[in-house]
Amino acid sequence: MMGPGMMHGMMGSYGAGAPWWMWLMMILQWLVPLAIIWLLFRWLHGRGGCCGHDHGGSHGHGGSHGHGTAGDPLTVLKTRYARGEISPEEYQRVKSDLEK
Repeated sequence: MMGPGMMHGMMGSYGAGAPWWMWLMMILQWLVPLAIIWLLFRWLHGRGGCCGHDHGGSHGHGGSHGHGTAGDPLTVLKTRYARGEISPEEYQRVKSDLEK
């Protein structure tokens, strides 16, 4: 015989369906990995792309100051030196080659 207190299921719900916290876990199961992928993409894009190439746009650094565009070799050299990708000696050597 089933009384009013026996209608309560094992997982905390009445009748069919899942409790609210199970729905929340199912949603988070998809949202958390998608958020991680999105953040990873943003982080890689901010570092010049996943393959190390500049995919266009100055993003507020570099830019054109009357010396050419963001794709100008001297601007690219200055940007790489500012990021610490090349040594001061290599910077001076390549700069003198470009200015010839």
